[in-house]
Amino acid sequence: MHATAPLDIAANASTAPADTQVVEERDAAGQLLSRCSVADGLPHGRMERFAPDGTRLLEANYVAGKLSGWLRNYDAAGEPVLASHYAGGLLHGPSESYQQGRLACREHYVNGVLEGERSCYGPAGELVAQAVFRRGLLEGEAIWLHEGVVVRRSRFRAGKLEGETRSYAADGTLTLSEPFRADLLHGTARRFDEAGRVSWQRDYTDGKPRGQWRAAAATDNGAAAPSFSQRLERWVRG
Repeated sequence: MHATAPLDIAANASTAPADTQVVEERDAAGQLLSRCSVADGLPHGRMERFAPDGTRLLEANYVAGKLSGWLRNYDAAGEPVLASHYAGGLLHGPSESYQQGRLACREHYVNGVLEGERSCYGPAGELVAQAVFRRGLLEGEAIWLHEGVVVRRSRFRAGKLEGETRSYAADGTLTLSEPFRADLLHGTARRFDEAGRVSWQRDYTDGKPRGQWRAAAATDNGAAAPSFSQRLERWVRG
């Protein structure tokens, strides 16, 4: 089982009522299943839950019936599943989720609402996605990665896609550019060939396609602009 930092109980010790008592639950064989400090009929202090074999499944701290401090969940093998910080019964501070004992996601809350950076990780601990939240909504650039290479970049405004979303091949080559407005495709989407030139394009208005994908003309393609010799010839000719 992974070691965990101690719960921040000391900060609440001075507020514990004098009549606080510890309530335990045991199975028919006498095995401890849960232990909770209670005051005035409400959880107040440390709470723990256990599997029949004694493995800790949960540890948390309460103040007057509301979660306060770290709450940690574990699976049947004792590996961490979730570690979240609370204040006044609301998520407040860092929160981490795990898969098979490995960190899968790290995010931050303010008064129960997502705020700040969220980072997600793969089985080997590699970053696979990163985004920023403001007041619970995606804001600014979000990226997705595969084996350390960015394969998608999107921009958000108030939780909705806004601006250009770019998709990339595993080697980092741009493959697709899509314009968004208020979460809907709006503008000209472009596909790129291996040389980075626009190969196909399609127009959209408020999420609806206008026509089919069409081959891009050289004049529509910045990467397929005339060569230097062609430009020089035009300059000479005037």
